Amino acid sequence: MKEEKIVSGNPPKQKSLYYYLSAYRSELMGFAILWVVWFHSSMYVNFFPVSFLNSGFSFIKKIGYGGVDIFLLISGMGIYNSLEKNDISQYIKNRVRRIAPAWWIFLIISVIIGRFLFEIYYTKLEIIGFATFTGFWLDMKNQGNWYVYAIMLFYMISPVFHSLFKTSKNRSKTLLILVFISLIVSVSFVGNFKLIVFSRVPIYLMGMYISASLKNTALKKSHWAGIITACVAGFAVLLLFYIFLKDYLWKYGLWWYPFIVIAPALSLLIAKCLDSLKRILKPLMSVLTVFGKSSLEILLVSDFMFENSSKSDLWIFNNHFAPVFVVIISLILGIAFHYLIDFIIRQFGSKTKRIKSKE
Repeated sequence: MKEEKIVSGNPPKQKSLYYYLSAYRSELMGFAILWVVWFHSSMYVNFFPVSFLNSGFSFIKKIGYGGVDIFLLISGMGIYNSLEKNDISQYIKNRVRRIAPAWWIFLIISVIIGRFLFEIYYTKLEIIGFATFTGFWLDMKNQGNWYVYAIMLFYMISPVFHSLFKTSKNRSKTLLILVFISLIVSVSFVGNFKLIVFSRVPIYLMGMYISASLKNTALKKSHWAGIITACVAGFAVLLLFYIFLKDYLWKYGLWWYPFIVIAPALSLLIAKCLDSLKRILKPLMSVLTVFGKSSLEILLVSDFMFENSSKSDLWIFNNHFAPVFVVIISLILGIAFHYLIDFIIRQFGSKTKRIKSKE
């Protein structure tokens, strides 16, 4: 969730799909992490007088994992740009540098707090698997959030995708072929939890394709009707799956595949609203930006809090307020964790430069 910065430049007269997603990247990530945190929590909306509205908000919460697809779409865009600017060696260093510090510090904290507060005991192999981003793939326990393992895998295979898009004479055709292949591969994971990762490859590929081919393609008014239709249709299909195929959602990936359509369309609509109402929504956009920049750390902290808070006997609040408390604390600690990591990296970078200058 800390990806290569996407530079949008000065707003063009006719704004492109790429412009909207890049110019409001941080805000979209902020929206996405709030949606994911709500999904992970046990907070439910039951204050509407009409049950239909309560059911609607309950459904929106149930599909809050869709925030991950927004992350992956934007990540694919940023990673393509990073590969355009860096050789493979520097690219890998940049990727590890952006994820590893927060991940390793989070591992240390998890081991210490888990041991003394929640009686969670990490074996040496589990710690090694966690630290090397391999534990999830080896089906080890106590391995943190699956998303980090997924994004690291995507980072490693992205140079191949970049090369294919870069050299392709017909990038749209290349995208369709890659998406088709990725869907075939994902089918082999039906019934396996790892399907949650491989079913997301198409949306990541779409992000890379946007950076490769759509930077200068203007969005006209007629395009927005199609985008709205795609968004509504995607949600409608997902709702139908939820109503009639509820027992198959996780096993066959029916929870995730509709977001191949939903994530780009929804992201564009949110960005369009922010762009049209940016003067009015400026305070909200500032808050979303902070959440977006801290999204990785918020994810890690909130995931740990939600998983282990029920095991704690420290609650002094009633059961209705406890989930709200966990969400608020997760957001605050996640932001604090982000700035702590940022401070450590900057201090380490300054120290390294001073040492090199002396040499």
